[in-house]
Amino acid sequence: MMTGIQANLAAASKEIWRDRGLSERSLYIIALVEMGLNRPSMLIDYFEVKPSTMTFEINKLVDSGLLERQIFAGDRRSISLRLTRAGQRTQKRMTEMLNAFMIPRISALDPGELESFLRIGYKLAQKDRPAQPDEPDSLQHEAHGTKS
Repeated sequence: MMTGIQANLAAASKEIWRDRGLSERSLYIIALVEMGLNRPSMLIDYFEVKPSTMTFEINKLVDSGLLERQIFAGDRRSISLRLTRAGQRTQKRMTEMLNAFMIPRISALDPGELESFLRIGYKLAQKDRPAQPDEPDSLQHEAHGTKS
């Protein structure tokens, strides 16, 4: 299921990232910077990549005129990232594309299905799923291949 959704989103967004000579990850970086993950270290943690990988991606976005670096006056070793006007336009175009892709699909869900979809989606989106207090220990042991 996730592979199908990802493949459809990649196909829908291909025009945007190919036009700019970018990767899909670059589009995600633009979206994340817009949402406030505007420090390279935050992006490194988010994607779980080496600093050199993120530096390469950021350099491509800066070189293409979509991102700019800002040095903090108080700590010249720290930088933040900001979308340029072209980056904002690209982000807007990507959001419109995602909405055009998702809204018809979400609109086709019954109200109960939509509620379930959102509840499940939020759980799946959590990086580390917290243990549920009402989960029986036997289920946790079975998931790890052990028995109590």
